[in-house]
Amino acid sequence: SFIVSPAKNIYKCFGCGEGGGPVQFIMSHEQLSYPEALKELARKYNIEIEEDAMTEEEEIRFKLADSIYVVNTFARDFFASQLLEESTGRSIGLSYFKQRGFREEIIKKFHLGYAPASGQRLIEAATKASFKTDLLTNAGLAKNDRDFFRDRVIFPIQNISGKTLGFGGRILISNKKAPKYINTPETEIYNKRKTLFGIYQARKAIVKKDNCYLVEGYTDVISLHQDGIENVVAASGTALTSEQIRLIKRFSRNVTMLFDGDNAGVKAAIRGLNIVIEHDMNVRIVSLPDGEDPDSYLRKVGFSAFEKYLTDESKDFILFKTDLLLDETKDDPVGRADVIKDIVHSIAKVPDLIKRSTYIQSCSQRLQISEDILVRALNKQIHEDIKEKKKESIKKDSKNDNYAPFHTDQAPTIGSEKEVKSIKKSQIQYQERDIIRILLNFSDKKINDQTSVLSYIFSGINDFEDHFHDPVCREILHIYKKAYTDQSQVDANTLTQHEDPAISKLSIDLLASLQEHHMSENWKKFNVHLNGQKLPEENHIKDAKSVIINFKLRKVNEMIQENMKTIQKLTNSEDDISEKKILMRVQIKLFELRKQLAKEQKTVITR
Repeated sequence: SFIVSPAKNIYKCFGCGEGGGPVQFIMSHEQLSYPEALKELARKYNIEIEEDAMTEEEEIRFKLADSIYVVNTFARDFFASQLLEESTGRSIGLSYFKQRGFREEIIKKFHLGYAPASGQRLIEAATKASFKTDLLTNAGLAKNDRDFFRDRVIFPIQNISGKTLGFGGRILISNKKAPKYINTPETEIYNKRKTLFGIYQARKAIVKKDNCYLVEGYTDVISLHQDGIENVVAASGTALTSEQIRLIKRFSRNVTMLFDGDNAGVKAAIRGLNIVIEHDMNVRIVSLPDGEDPDSYLRKVGFSAFEKYLTDESKDFILFKTDLLLDETKDDPVGRADVIKDIVHSIAKVPDLIKRSTYIQSCSQRLQISEDILVRALNKQIHEDIKEKKKESIKKDSKNDNYAPFHTDQAPTIGSEKEVKSIKKSQIQYQERDIIRILLNFSDKKINDQTSVLSYIFSGINDFEDHFHDPVCREILHIYKKAYTDQSQVDANTLTQHEDPAISKLSIDLLASLQEHHMSENWKKFNVHLNGQKLPEENHIKDAKSVIINFKLRKVNEMIQENMKTIQKLTNSEDDISEKKILMRVQIKLFELRKQLAKEQKTVITR
């Protein structure tokens, strides 16, 4: 189910659907961003990357960000040395970590450290290493000529490539005037809404397990990681944000939230989880026993029992929320009505139509209310959400009806006209992609001695390319149209490695589709040959002709529908009757054309 095509410079897994070129492979394997993967390949093969010239303001910000990364690395190593090598750090900071059960290898893996109580130890060390105080201030390491972190154990916060963005510091001595935890203030590179503690150490395990455990604290992450549960991160002391959800979604669409055994705390926390569902994530909940957190419960019962508990007690978020809130209301009709509204509000956030239908069925049984009532309440809630989004201008394409290339942000209501239109869009999208598939795979092949597939396609669709609904297909078509006009060819690599990830992904998928059902070379070794229909790469003439006829048929059908709508709007006035006669003659010609195209289509299929 996995193919690599050196000739096309692509790979494709037909099991999971993932595919790409060398850059995409590095992105997937190492969990890097596109620029990071490019730089990694360039570094490996000693290729110099030419970057666009920056404005003066961009250059200043870039240099500042780069400098903060450097000074953060210095600070990280300074805090680590204070923890492991200095007597005060060992007696205070290291003893705390050992008390939590952390082994030295895990302490080093997470670069844990200790900030001395003295007010200027980091500043002095950094100044001696030629760092300016202004840079320390910009990095959030100094404030008012004093170290920002003092007498605290330190948790470095890294991005997905391992660079240190900032720090979290925990005080060890009870002090009512000082907060238990503090974080680096926002800097040029650190924004706590966009970071997850442990994501660098967890990223590969999240991909491998296809699940991300989300906990509340730094020590929970480290404790679970140390005992073999590595697909775990924490939200760094913030309510879960859209940016953090998107970061997790880069590695998996499955999230399991681990909540401390505090019933009131769980109820408060789950009310804010609709944002996760809205991003089309699969959310499950595990509520730990009363008085326990992941760290304490793991140490109490051991790894095997803890892992079994996570498996046995994991519940779907919406069903968990339904059961939990219903337990509160019992025989209270008003409270029960509020619970139903709350659950409907959550289901309305689910983008997938099938998932929503399944939730309606399950919740109908739990809530003891008919599915019809829930469906009506759900559709009402969806429409209210849409109106609210329009008011807030959150939905970027709310003022137009563009066809999205891979999905639509606004999910159709159950059983609505929108659902039917969505199916029609999929059919149109499939047809347009089929034309692109032909161009990608066969544009340089010959239909006959004088005509290439490229010229045959464009002579067949004439000026219809601007009427393509799928914007990604339309962009690719324009690239081929330019080649047709210039009498040149398009190198498929320019599309599979295109800077626009949507163009790149679609090109790879359509190129690889030819390989999906390819006859194995091993068959040929034993003189095994297929009878009947030719292989796709040997069948391009029939393929090209068929796709053009289908495209024309759709366009003619659209013209027939539009023409009929115009006729129906006309009145019985003298002018309208005259126009109606003309349009009826046009309609007859369109029907004749459709009949001819259908006949041609049948000829191509049976030939």
